[in-house]
Amino acid sequence: MSTYDYTTTYDTIDTVSSTASGIVGAFLIGMLVAILIGLAVAVCTIIGQWKAFKKAGKGGWEAIIPVYNQIVLCQITGVNPWWILIVFGGSLVLGFLSAIPVIGFLFTLASYALTIYFCVILYVSTARSFGKSDGYAAGLYFLAPIFWLLVGGKNTQYVGPKPMKDVVWNFVEEKILGKGTPGYGSQPQQNNGGFQQPVNNAPVNNTPVNNDAQAKFCTACGYKVTNGERFCPGCGKEIL
Repeated sequence: MSTYDYTTTYDTIDTVSSTASGIVGAFLIGMLVAILIGLAVAVCTIIGQWKAFKKAGKGGWEAIIPVYNQIVLCQITGVNPWWILIVFGGSLVLGFLSAIPVIGFLFTLASYALTIYFCVILYVSTARSFGKSDGYAAGLYFLAPIFWLLVGGKNTQYVGPKPMKDVVWNFVEEKILGKGTPGYGSQPQQNNGGFQQPVNNAPVNNTPVNNDAQAKFCTACGYKVTNGERFCPGCGKEIL
């Protein structure tokens, strides 16, 4: 009569159980490490942005509200905040269109290009607005916690909105919306500098006016500046 060796079976079960336990344990440890790293990255980024926002005259709390913090950052740097809506809406539409067979990948590439373009404008403008070089923008994107801490540090000063030239938005305004061309809004007039300005139709006032208090117009967007601002509230360009 034959006998079955249960000891071998139990040993095999124990081995499999130990291996499974080790795999699960390693997975849980890996998840814990990833969570801790993610928290450290988030905390450092928030601290840096909080300090940077305060330097620019904004509330530090505005840096911790998703989406709204991007709108505030656009205000700080002079970037058109409409880009946030364009990127969000465009990504949804292009993501839906990417499901189309054969040509769907083109819409995926367009979505990536739209997002990358906005990130380049926003972070280059951020670097310039805090007195940094354009190359600093790459650090703000790829190594956000480190570079935001540097921007928020005491050795960095906010110098005012310094937006990167937005060729896409300028093209839309000039070629599609007609802004900046003769006949847009009001009749233009020529000044000594060679650029056009809107006509001021206000009644003539013969009272002497202090030249420093006179209104000026932004040479980039035509925005009327009346309070002696150094930077245009409309587009962020420095007023000469």
